[in-house]
Amino acid sequence: MRKFFISKSNAYLKISPIQIALIFDFMLKNCKINLSKYREMKNFKRQLIAVLIFLSISSLIGCQNAVNEKIEQINIDATSLANPIREALLKNKKLILSIGSGLCENCKIVEETLNEYKKEKPDDIEVLIFTDYTDIKTFQILNITISPTTLLIDENHVVKKRIIGPFSIDELKKYLEEVW
Repeated sequence: MRKFFISKSNAYLKISPIQIALIFDFMLKNCKINLSKYREMKNFKRQLIAVLIFLSISSLIGCQNAVNEKIEQINIDATSLANPIREALLKNKKLILSIGSGLCENCKIVEETLNEYKKEKPDDIEVLIFTDYTDIKTFQILNITISPTTLLIDENHVVKKRIIGPFSIDELKKYLEEVW
């Protein structure tokens, strides 16, 4: 199962090979075109190539690590913000907030790294792993477009660094030294 975020509409889209096959089958049945004629159509080939390129690029983006240093303030009074995140922010400690599905390999790598870091972390840093990927409102408030995304947030609820994708414990420590 592939998971994608479409940033323009902030909609969450899950695509599996079975769903792609069902969409293709639906198109064939409803267009009343047999498969041999359908293959001959140049327009179909262009559309198919465009969809395959989109899926390939989207899956590659989710596998790479990217760091965004855009500073942004989190509004903890936003009513749609998930309670576990709000409670962690209200402690007024530095927060490492990881947001992902918990299902994909990259999410599992981030979870393992953060669980390892929790064992040795200082008392002034909170670590929260948020895996409710159905909470679209929280994703919109935090500007999450790709899973997993890890936010390094200071005591004043300012996002100091946004890490997209997996990272190791050493990379995390390096990011933390840069920010705090």
